[in-house]
Amino acid sequence: MSEYTEVEKPLLAQLEALGWTVIDQGPAVPSDPAASLRASFQELGLRQVFRDAVRNNSKLSDGRTWLTKDSS
Repeated sequence: MSEYTEVEKPLLAQLEALGWTVIDQGPAVPSDPAASLRASFQELGLRQVFRDAVRNNSKLSDGRTWLTKDSS
């Protein structure tokens, strides 16, 4: 019984079914940080992904964003 097949893969499938973007790197230890949208594995958060999501969710009724570059 593997942690990947019994825990990680089912969770990734559930998140994908909820509309999340899933990056499944398989059961092996990941070796390429770029595959997980990082420059290195020392990056814990995905800053640009977060900024893009906040900017996309912070729009006025006419579609313009009210955030400025200083806000990000």
